[in-house]
Amino acid sequence: MGTKAGHRVRIANAKVRFLINQGGPVAQLLHPDWIARDDPNQIGGLLLQTEELLSAQAPDVELVLTGAGLLEVRLEGQRGYRYWKTEAALERLRSECRDVANHVLSRLPHTTRDYLFGIDFVSGGNGVGQFGVLARESNVHAIVWKSYPVGTEGNTLAGFGTAEGRLCPRVFDSSIGRAMFLVCHDAQAFNHRNKALVGRAYSQTLRSAAMSEMARQMETERPTWVLNLIHFIDKPASMTTFHRSLKQISTDHAWHPKAIGAFGYGGGVRASLASLATECQFPPRTSSCVLVIEV
Repeated sequence: MGTKAGHRVRIANAKVRFLINQGGPVAQLLHPDWIARDDPNQIGGLLLQTEELLSAQAPDVELVLTGAGLLEVRLEGQRGYRYWKTEAALERLRSECRDVANHVLSRLPHTTRDYLFGIDFVSGGNGVGQFGVLARESNVHAIVWKSYPVGTEGNTLAGFGTAEGRLCPRVFDSSIGRAMFLVCHDAQAFNHRNKALVGRAYSQTLRSAAMSEMARQMETERPTWVLNLIHFIDKPASMTTFHRSLKQISTDHAWHPKAIGAFGYGGGVRASLASLATECQFPPRTSSCVLVIEV
């Protein structure tokens, strides 16, 4: 599940509304995957709408979690895969990610809520950098990047196969406590099936090295929350793997961290968003506050 290529519909009047509002410390913010999301001002405005809604109607929310790629940055020029799979490319995108995130956050007033939102960098139709940004008091507090690619993403994912790419710090203090941040398919590194498949290799692979590092951080840091930014869910069955991974993350560890995701959604699942948001967490009711961006 990565950056989705294809035509984007440009919008001017997207609105945020509650889908479920029953209190709780974490709000899932879901976004349509078919709209253009390349304007930091517009994304900042949507987060401002979210903040105003929560302040008025759900003041107990302490952290807002979005899907991956809530903002997409289109890069000029063409670069080969050898460039993107370097630590220099990762460092460049991480720096640009901070600048873009600050632009988004300039639209938000001072807030005591945390926001964990996704920023993707796209070059030639490929998602070359996939990041999650934790904002605390409207300032960038942490930036994490995807380390466990799906399919052919490993060909162009910035830093994949390097020590810097693999050793992404993922566990930070947040308003809800110690939390691990996973960008989309990173969650599958904890999935029993993927662990078994990788474990059958005769020698350590790039994916198994990334998997081992995430497992090490989980055991060493012992986060009480695991937050997963997911790119898109285009049919109900697409949620099955994420639900299974989030459940296994929670049940496989002795301290049972709470695991929750937020996602972009396709047009075919608009009628199922409430149930999908419920499925994208473990244990049940980890989040009972869901907001949706609509056009």
